[in-house]
Amino acid sequence: METVTLPSFLVSFGGYVMSWLGISYGIHRLFEKAEEVLNQETKKSVTRWLKNLDVAEKVHNWPQAFAENFDAVFGKKHRSWKCFFRSCLASTLASVIVIFIWVWMRPDEFFSVWHNEDFMTQLILFPILLALLNFLPDYLSLLETRYIIKRMTKTISLKIRLSLLLFDVILTGGIALSIVPAFMTLTGSEPLGTSFLNYFEEVLPLTNQNTAVFMGTGPIFSICFYTSFFTSVWIWLYVLAGMLVKVGDRFNILLSRFRKMFDVNKKPLSSLGFVSMLIITILYLAVPVAIFSKGFWQTKQRIINAGTVTTTTIDLRKTPGTLTEEDVSAMLAKNGFFDRFWNNSGKGIKHAYELQASGKVVYDGATNLYWQQAGSDAMRNYDDAENYIKKLNEDKFAGVDNWRLPTLEEAMSLVENERKYRPGYGYYIDGIFDKTQWRIWTVDKESASRAWVVYFFDGGCSVDLIDFSFLHVRAVR
Repeated sequence: METVTLPSFLVSFGGYVMSWLGISYGIHRLFEKAEEVLNQETKKSVTRWLKNLDVAEKVHNWPQAFAENFDAVFGKKHRSWKCFFRSCLASTLASVIVIFIWVWMRPDEFFSVWHNEDFMTQLILFPILLALLNFLPDYLSLLETRYIIKRMTKTISLKIRLSLLLFDVILTGGIALSIVPAFMTLTGSEPLGTSFLNYFEEVLPLTNQNTAVFMGTGPIFSICFYTSFFTSVWIWLYVLAGMLVKVGDRFNILLSRFRKMFDVNKKPLSSLGFVSMLIITILYLAVPVAIFSKGFWQTKQRIINAGTVTTTTIDLRKTPGTLTEEDVSAMLAKNGFFDRFWNNSGKGIKHAYELQASGKVVYDGATNLYWQQAGSDAMRNYDDAENYIKKLNEDKFAGVDNWRLPTLEEAMSLVENERKYRPGYGYYIDGIFDKTQWRIWTVDKESASRAWVVYFFDGGCSVDLIDFSFLHVRAVR
């Protein structure tokens, strides 16, 4: 189970709560705005649909009502400054919500950006990039959703309407994914790959540790991707909330205390908004339960494996060296280490991890190495990394004074052949280690000016400039 420091927990919890409040407030304002501007006939039509009073309208009514709801919020004319301005406001709110979700999921990355020496520059650059990359795609996504809704009002077939809803998600995803190649083309940057699968791999994980990031300012492309689905989520919530209200009214499931909080007869849209907020709240309560349950079973399985599996100690090179790319490729192949780019068929090592020194040290029985469970909080250049090691030994960290920078061979032994923490979204290192150190220095060099480094977020190794690159440190002995 991953170790979380108190500051990380507080930031993560704060991001989680703020994202829930942001979504709830946004949904509340959407339905409240619609309630204010819709005419009485439309409201009565929605009420009849929700209360199952008109059999013919059970299927026919809601798309037309939602279309009027949509027009009330964003305006009837899409090609107008009013619609564009409101679309930008919605994009901004959605971006803030996704940023809070990022802070919740990855507080270590938030700390990394916060402590970066270029933080003020990034703070200014971040909203500018977000506006440039987000406002126009979201406006186009809004136009596409408006068209889908209009099409839905022209049919009473449930199958066709469901197909149109799914088609809306697909089209929105296509618009959202086009942000990445378009930006790469305009800036002359290297493409992320040759297929949409590559874009998915870079954009879907809400992290600033992928190549889909500009100047380390945060998960720009991921934020732009998810905010494009704002109106699609609104439609699905509208339909789901309507179904729940209809079922609750039919079977008298709604409790009297809830009935006092909304009135389907007089305020049908506000009622839908209230139920949508309940749906969001239930989902938010379910997420930590699921994460805790998964972590519990993973920890239990690790204990079982540690007690039943006998491992043979693997001897890894401990002396510093100068390595060429050919040397590294051969080393990876010889040891079977996984590297996402150089040796993606590697299986890695079957570790026998054990926490020691009150959780400060991770002992690996497979390699007979002792690792810092965490490491440096701040990123450092190579010289400062060596000073960090020197300070550890002066302070006798964990009671010893023989800590050092790992060799590339040792550091690559930590790389797993799949993402941990959350499948598809974590780092290529076991969850027993702290997540802050997502890329680390090694003692090995490629030349006098470049050293080998390991990227746990990307599952591989590379070289970085000694004087101008800043990475974390995880000491070994």
